[in-house]
Amino acid sequence: MKQLLYVSASLLMFAFSYQSTAQTTLKFNFPKGNVVNYKSLNTMNLTVKGSGMNSDMSSSSNFTFKSLGDSAGLTNVEYTILYNKMSSTGAASININSEEEVADSTTPQGAIALLYKEMCNTPFVIGVNPKGEVVQDKGFKEWIKLHKKQISNMKEAAGESAKSSFDQNTFKQSFSTLFNILSDKPVKVGSKWKKKNTISTSGINMNFDNTYIIDSLDEHVAVIKIVSDIYAHSVMESMPDVSISILGEAKGKMWLDVATGMVIKQISEAHIESKPEVKAGAGAGMGNEMPVTVIESNSTIEAAK
Repeated sequence: MKQLLYVSASLLMFAFSYQSTAQTTLKFNFPKGNVVNYKSLNTMNLTVKGSGMNSDMSSSSNFTFKSLGDSAGLTNVEYTILYNKMSSTGAASININSEEEVADSTTPQGAIALLYKEMCNTPFVIGVNPKGEVVQDKGFKEWIKLHKKQISNMKEAAGESAKSSFDQNTFKQSFSTLFNILSDKPVKVGSKWKKKNTISTSGINMNFDNTYIIDSLDEHVAVIKIVSDIYAHSVMESMPDVSISILGEAKGKMWLDVATGMVIKQISEAHIESKPEVKAGAGAGMGNEMPVTVIESNSTIEAAK
């Protein structure tokens, strides 16, 4: 019994020692033919201070990545959305489900729903370098041209900000939270590095200054804490005398496959405040003080087992 306890203690000490001293280089290495299926879930609450206005939003999707192999220093990855769903309550109530028929594509909601539906099961290809940076894409530009009229109709129905959801740059930026996350140097427990990502949403360039910290590490999985400072400043399309300043913070954790650099699971929660500001001397009656919108969000992305 004493021998067994000694061996068990030795193994625990070895495991702890390995975690403390192990060092590895995290690289994007997704072998040809490998396939990872993901499920994502996002929830968001928007509250306009002092107005009583409140809205809950949720979205979910299934999507897949398949490695097509390497060429010219890049890994070509086929990306396919299998399903998506969005809903919200409040004044801007929406209900979009890619598995349902679109009743009327001439309405703002219908125009967006039809495009999301037609995007499903359409494979696109992205080129990812060993650092995890998406540097090119194939197929999305052609898809935009094919649906140019529908996107234009959507812009007229729902505004320029909705159109940005189907922009080529936005498409490439959307992969940053899953790929552009790797350190340029070898890492061990306690290692820290920073990455900056910009994602366009509703016509606003949202900047994320991300800090990653290795919480635990073995030969299979790296557990990484994430802290992000979020900020943006933009002039409102419909009201050029009004700009929006956005400040916030997100915290989360990520489980990363060491062998491939692919995310196994990622969870995060964010607190964001959006404050409109009126240009000095702007139109009478507008006032310089406008209500602040508070956004609380939670998101989970997980590879299917």
